[in-house]
This record gives sequence, C-alpha cells and structure tokens, in this order.
Amino acid sequence: MELSYGRALFGARYAATPEECADLLDEAVCVMQKRAARFAGLQRSHTPTVEDPFVLVVVDEVAFLTAYQSDRGLRQRISSALATLTTQGRAVGVGVLAALQDPRKEVMNIRNLFPDKIALRLDESEQVDMVLGDGARDRGALADHISPVPEIGAGVGYVRLEASPEPARVRRHLRLRSRHPRHGRRLRLLWGGRVKICFHGTADEISLVAGRPLMVLLTAHDLPRMRVFELYHSRVHAHPHLEHYRLCARLSETTDEGRTV
Repeated sequence: MELSYGRALFGARYAATPEECADLLDEAVCVMQKRAARFAGLQRSHTPTVEDPFVLVVVDEVAFLTAYQSDRGLRQRISSALATLTTQGRAVGVGVLAALQDPRKEVMNIRNLFPDKIALRLDESEQVDMVLGDGARDRGALADHISPVPEIGAGVGYVRLEASPEPARVRRHLRLRSRHPRHGRRLRLLWGGRVKICFHGTADEISLVAGRPLMVLLTAHDLPRMRVFELYHSRVHAHPHLEHYRLCARLSETTDEGRTV
C-alpha cells in the first residue's frame, strides 16, 4: 500500500498483483543477464553510469509473493527470479531490497542470500537471530526491546552489514511534531550545548520521557559522536478535558565523564 503513493514516479516499473510482480521480476532478470553478457571478460564489478545505472528492485511484503502465494507455478517463478537476482545481480549493478513481517525460514527461504540485513521492532527475541543471523541478539541487537510507542521507537532498528558481523543500532531522522496543530514542534535545539524540549503526549508517553535522567541525541552534524544531555527544570502541564500532557524542560550537555558543560 505504501509504495502505491510513488506509482507516478515508478511508472511502468510499478506492480501490485502477483502476476505483474512476476513479470517485473522477470524483466529485472533479463536486464541482469544482458549486462552480464556485455560485461563478461571486461569487468568484475559495476560502476553506475547513465547508460547502465544501478537498478534496485524493491519488493514490499515479499511473503505475499512467496510463502502465501496460492498459485504454485507463480510462486516458483517469483522465487526463482528473486534467487537469481540476489545471487548474480550485484556484480552487474542489480540489487534487491525485500521487506517482510514474518522472518521464519519457511516464509523466506532465501533470506541468507541477502548480505545486508535490517531488523526493526520484533515481537520475540528468537526473531532477532532469524533476521540478523546467529548470535546477533547476544551481541546487542535487542530489536525485541524497541518501544511500540511511535515517539520513542519509530525508525529505530539494528543493521548488520556483510562486511561486519557486529550489529549496529540506528535510527532514521525523525522530525517530531505535536498531534495538535497549535503546539508546533516538540523539540527545539538551542546553541551552546543547551536544549529546550517541549513534548506533548499521553500520560504514559510523558512518564517514559520524564523518567530518563539522560537523553542521547545523534545528528548528522555530529556523526559519529553522540551528544548526551541531562534533563532538568522539568514541568508537566495537563489539559484536563483532552487527556493530553505537555512536558517542558531544559537539557544540558554532559561530557563522557558525566560532567555538565
């Protein structure tokens, strides 16, 4: 459903039904094979050019096309195309990005063919190793502990790249906005290491924020350095008729040793 918003951008390279998806995957395999024939004996890796750009095949809810597909012939056709692309496509600049909600082997039997893996919030601890590989959770990938509260857990995930067995915790840039149009942005950064925060939410959401003595902010400007802030001068205001709360506070940046700067 989400990809349908980009239908105008994708044009003829958008497919929604299983039959259309199978045709589009076969087309990607054809592109891959033609490139492989042209590149044979000339190059071993692909550098994107205008004539041969990098092609990314995005498959959302891939289990719908494989494990949950009732048409056996169509299921085998799709699975074969995906296996071909994931084993041979990278060398000629054709990649696959697949997303699914159920990481079990019987649902996605070619998951080991994806070298780079991302785990968002998962329901069970056993699912972490299913997605990221054996031992990932023991090495700190606690994807089953990601908060279901959108303001806290949205965009949080763990990434395991082919070049590194150690999973890394990541979070996409999230521009926090209030649910009420009059409240404006929830978070406002000030210069000089000081941060003023104004957070709107339910009683449970406010408790989660107020109960944390330290907050960690990581911005693109500061990568790979994390900035740690101490919460102080917090005030909570309630809207009795809306069951809505507002937490206003100031944060002061601390050093690695915990001293306020």
